[in-house]
Amino acid sequence: MWVTELSMRNISESPNVVVESTLSQILQTDVPEKYYLSPKACQGILRRAAARGKELPEVLKTALEKQAIA
Repeated sequence: MWVTELSMRNISESPNVVVESTLSQILQTDVPEKYYLSPKACQGILRRAAARGKELPEVLKTALEKQAIA
């Protein structure tokens, strides 16, 4: 290709329409255990949120607390 030639980029176009969804709409109910968070991982998430002064959504916080003691 010559320096003066134009080239087309080999990329696909981005969609113009935004499709929104909530987490509860896309969560799967039958998931293998290898994808579960370990109690140690849940404790770490709770610890880091507390250290940073971040409030977790109540449903998430409750789920992490239950899994943290499992």
